[in-house]
Amino acid sequence: MRTNVIFKCTVSGCLMLSIVCVTSCRTTKRPPLSEWQQESLRLTKEGERQAGLNNKYRANYAAKYAAYRCENPGLPVIKSYKLPFDEHHGIDASKWRPIELAHGIVVRTQLGKAIRVNSRNDTFRTNTRHILEVSGKETGRAESLLSREGDGEVMGSSEITFSETSHEVLIEDFIGGAGARYRHIAFIPEQGSAMNKDGVPTRWRRVYVDLPSHVLVGSDLGEIGKIHGVLNGKIYVEMDGHFYAFPVDDFVEEKLEFTVG
Repeated sequence: MRTNVIFKCTVSGCLMLSIVCVTSCRTTKRPPLSEWQQESLRLTKEGERQAGLNNKYRANYAAKYAAYRCENPGLPVIKSYKLPFDEHHGIDASKWRPIELAHGIVVRTQLGKAIRVNSRNDTFRTNTRHILEVSGKETGRAESLLSREGDGEVMGSSEITFSETSHEVLIEDFIGGAGARYRHIAFIPEQGSAMNKDGVPTRWRRVYVDLPSHVLVGSDLGEIGKIHGVLNGKIYVEMDGHFYAFPVDDFVEEKLEFTVG
């Protein structure tokens, strides 16, 4: 008899506990998220996903180009020049003049138009040229990404970096929008070149350089890092806190076509 009473009390206690648990669960159930909260949560998760992918791309870059890693090079004086812009953040061709990098070394840009390749509507080259002049004589020229539009507007931007000690020149062209891309052009004195009366090398070579980059989620343009300059045939780049020395001859760009969406 006593055993039955104990059993009945135990069952009754379990039932009561179950009821309490169910009631507690029902009373603590979260209300459904609002549309704003759902969108906020979605954006947070998407941001985390993109950050994870970008970290993966950076890690792949570091592994792929580990052989080019170097210490902070502590480069000598590197001068940087940008072509003049107007109030619309486009190049102001009226203020564009030849740039004297050092005594006897001048870069001038001969503006031209974009040229369709093989009659296609989205693939172009240009007849714009960056021209290197040494002591008044043309020593090299390179095809630029910049182009003059029909109304006089110049498409793209350009920056010139110059090493005073080695006389090496690096030009970075950029076009934005759909089909955004960079072009890097190096003018480097040939090894053993004789000096002229101005103390400037007389023989130079031109190299189109395809600098390494890694993908950025949501961007048509890869990340190339911060360029610190060119010295002794190498372009020094800082990427994610690490320095890399990329020999221009290891990264020659041969395809000069570009697309505009």
